[in-house]
Amino acid sequence: VVVALLLILGLVFRDPLTDLMYRLGILRLDVNAELQKAEDLRNEGSDTKAIASLEKTLQRISNNKDKARVYVALGLTYYDSGNYAKAVEYLKKKREVLPDDRGDAVLLARALWHSGQKDEAKTYYQQAIDDLKKKDLAGGDSEIKQLQLELEQGPQE
Repeated sequence: VVVALLLILGLVFRDPLTDLMYRLGILRLDVNAELQKAEDLRNEGSDTKAIASLEKTLQRISNNKDKARVYVALGLTYYDSGNYAKAVEYLKKKREVLPDDRGDAVLLARALWHSGQKDEAKTYYQQAIDDLKKKDLAGGDSEIKQLQLELEQGPQE
């Protein structure tokens, strides 16, 4: 009965109530599908639409792991569109919700460098280099050399 009432109210107050129902877990959001939709929009050159889609997705989730994935997607989209300050903002938000996941260190370092925060960027470059050394992956040496070059000279894009 409660769900039916919420669905009926959702027809009247569509977006706010629908967002609430997603956040409460009454409705399930396919985050993978939403991220793919945003990636498709980016690939079509519609960064603005991708950002709007990701922002809406963000309003509908409460799970930190999913939030982190959306924050990284937003950071990447803003980075690719040249808005490095916004990229830094979202990548740092990702770090707040999942501080132990450092897989975004290189992207954050590049965004910081481009936004003029070179000293902080160097910290994240070093973090990425240290993480690669710990993993000792095949082919990791060339990646480490590339990151060391960026640490000294900035992104080589």
